[in-house]
Amino acid sequence: MTNYEMNDLLKQSEDLFHRVLATNHVTFNDDYYDDLLQEMRIAVFQWMQDYQEAASFLAAFPPGRLFTRLRWLVIDCLRKRHGQRKRNCPLTESEESFTAPLIQDPLNLIETTETWQQFWLSLKPYEQHKLRTLLAEAEAGVPCLNRKQRYKYRQHIKQKLRLFLEKQETSHPLSSL
Repeated sequence: MTNYEMNDLLKQSEDLFHRVLATNHVTFNDDYYDDLLQEMRIAVFQWMQDYQEAASFLAAFPPGRLFTRLRWLVIDCLRKRHGQRKRNCPLTESEESFTAPLIQDPLNLIETTETWQQFWLSLKPYEQHKLRTLLAEAEAGVPCLNRKQRYKYRQHIKQKLRLFLEKQETSHPLSSL
């Protein structure tokens, strides 16, 4: 396929590109609109490389199939973008003020770590499984529990933590002073 044919096919597909972005709720105002548009153009250009004629490309990629492939490409790009933004998101001012004393005070960090270890050891194996599941789900960002299970797990762990902390306060050596 010649460069002229490729450019012509890309121009014909331009409307399809905009429809794919609209279907994925990406608007002109979004700062990544042009990036996604360029990603689609590059992908179609690369797909065209495998065909000798424009007619064979159009036969292999009818508008419906091309739309679906591009839609999944955009979804994948949006997922990657969302994951990067989530990892690179700086702490807000209130979060920094909350975590700063913990980071600066090594004794507080050690005490907090020891308290969590004691809490973990106080849990029964099925409760440890519940906590491990909740933590893994939160870290992965992908739900593995349904809403009802997640709610029940959280409520159970919160109750156990509250009871543990109350017990710690009453048994703490300085609490009797």
